[in-house]
Amino acid sequence: MTTKYQDSLHDLQERIKELECLYRISDLANRPELLTSEFLQRSIDLLPAAMQFPDVACARLMIKTQLYISPDFKESTNKLSVEINEHFGDHGTLEVLYPLEPDYTFLTEEIKLLEAVAHQLALVLDR
Repeated sequence: MTTKYQDSLHDLQERIKELECLYRISDLANRPELLTSEFLQRSIDLLPAAMQFPDVACARLMIKTQLYISPDFKESTNKLSVEINEHFGDHGTLEVLYPLEPDYTFLTEEIKLLEAVAHQLALVLDR
């Protein structure tokens, strides 16, 4: 029973991290005083903490010729990537990487989170 409870508690804590990330990005999107570049960088800075392994996760956003990376960014082939596009076409690519742990896999919830963040970014870029 304890293991099932601990597993449920862990899953709940992971969903809380993901929701917190979405709430904070949504809050940033509603701050008209922020430049678009500030919004994008702050959004990228929030992503690693929402991942299953936040201590090794990093994020990158490529918008045309602009690059936004999270602190301590390291390149890796172990990454999750989604395109950012909405009504006004292709804006770029959003990625989360696990550079130090090539065996870490991405959860379905992390994929959904990245897609939701990409949608939020696209809405701001379309404005």
